[in-house]
Amino acid sequence: MTDITRHKVGMYGGKFFPLHKGHAMCIDRCCQECDVAYIILFINGAQERRYRPTKWERNYLTPEYREAQCRGYLREYPNAILKVIDCRNLTDENGDDDWHREAEEIRKGIPRLDAVYGSEPDYADIFKDIYPEAEYILVDPQRKDVPISSTELRKMIRVGEEWREWII
Repeated sequence: MTDITRHKVGMYGGKFFPLHKGHAMCIDRCCQECDVAYIILFINGAQERRYRPTKWERNYLTPEYREAQCRGYLREYPNAILKVIDCRNLTDENGDDDWHREAEEIRKGIPRLDAVYGSEPDYADIFKDIYPEAEYILVDPQRKDVPISSTELRKMIRVGEEWREWII
C-alpha cells in the first residue's frame, strides 16, 4: 500500500458542462487527499454564454442542473464544499473568462490552497501564477483512465452517439 500525500486544503474546479466520469476522477482524488476539498462550479462563463444548446441539452446543461449534479455526487464526501461562482462579470476586455478575476472570487472563501487538481498540463503556468502557494496535481492528463472531455460529450450528444456511459 502506498502512502497518500495529505493536503489541508485542496481545490478542483470546472464548468462541468456536463459533469462526467473524468471530472469525478479529479473530484475523488481531491476529496481523498485533502482534509478540506473545495469543488468549484463555474457557471455563466463565456463558453456557456456562447453555446447554443439543443432542446435536449437545455435541460441538462443549465446551471441549476449542474449544481444539483455536483451536490448529489459530493454527498459521499463530508469534507467537500461546493462553491458556485457566477462568471458573468468576471470577463476580460474580449469577453472571455478572466482566470485572475475568477481566482479572486475563489479566494473570498479560501484564503490559502495547498493543492489544485486538474487534468490539463497546459494549466500549470496559470495555476502557478494565480495560486503560487499550491501544488498543481495532474490527474489522468493523457486521459488514459477516462478518455472523455465535456467538449467530446457535447459532440457525441449532437450526432447521436452513445454518451450516457460517461455522464455522472
